[in-house]
Amino acid sequence: MNEPACTECRAIAQEILDAYREAWDLGSEAFREAWAARNRLIGGTEQDVFRAEEAFAKVQPSSSARIGDALHRLLVHRARTGHRLRGRR
Repeated sequence: MNEPACTECRAIAQEILDAYREAWDLGSEAFREAWAARNRLIGGTEQDVFRAEEAFAKVQPSSSARIGDALHRLLVHRARTGHRLRGRR
């Protein structure tokens, strides 16, 4: 991520990164394949859409409390300060 605006922004950015890494590490092979397929959809081809549909069908929907908590903290901080974290480019 680009260098965040303040110390709390940096802490939140690290928390989000760690939460997504944990989800990746704990996820099944089908989960990782679906996640990668989702990323290939951005600027991808029609074939990527078909691969993603197949991958998504194999994954059980789940959620991560850690990711949810980190994103909640991000939204509260944004509402309070107006700071915006930018994603990786």
